Amino acid sequence: MIRPSSPPARRGPLLLLAVALPLLLITSLTSAQAADAYRYWSYWWGDGGSWTYASSGPADRVLADGDVEGYLFLVSAEATPTQLPGETPDFAALCTGPQEAGKIRVGVIIDYGSEQDSPQGSSIPEGQNPQTNCAILPEGSTGADVLPAIDADVRVENGTVCGISGYPATGCFDVVAADSSPAPSNSADDSTSETSNTTLIGWIFIVALVVLIIYLFTKLVRGRNKSRNK
Repeated sequence: MIRPSSPPARRGPLLLLAVALPLLLITSLTSAQAADAYRYWSYWWGDGGSWTYASSGPADRVLADGDVEGYLFLVSAEATPTQLPGETPDFAALCTGPQEAGKIRVGVIIDYGSEQDSPQGSSIPEGQNPQTNCAILPEGSTGADVLPAIDADVRVENGTVCGISGYPATGCFDVVAADSSPAPSNSADDSTSETSNTTLIGWIFIVALVVLIIYLFTKLVRGRNKSRNK
């Protein structure tokens, strides 16, 4: 009996390996590179003098007297930005007047970020940055009511705050390529170090992956040779 040159049971894994190898390498190289960043207005909640990145949109948050709302314009590739609004969410300092019947007081901090994060054609509004204010709202108001209550000109697209007081003039969640995104001015060295570490880890992973694939390929070839010799 004439045996096939390569047993059918072995052809499938070898073919799969040949197809998967370049795909795995491309995926690994891509993941080793820094992710693209986004330029946008981030939304924050102040509590006990510290900031928490909002887990829902302004319209979904029902406010109470003593709350603090924060907005920070930034460029970030992180799901939870490490940059924080540049003012402490101190409600007592933001809202000094007494509470009115049927009303709530909400502290507001608007941080326009840094000039290096400004999109082309837009400039940070003149005046204090961050801006601080105290919004007086009816009970039952949501975060979406805060900015209009302090007469801030808000540009909203698809339910997302895209511009405050005309800044930026256009755009919303614009993508900033990783190789052109500016590093935060207060952590340039840390950013460079983190990028280098990420690249090193990525290459270590790629080398380990290649070694594993070569090992599996060698094992398959040996198994095929043994089956031929039987």
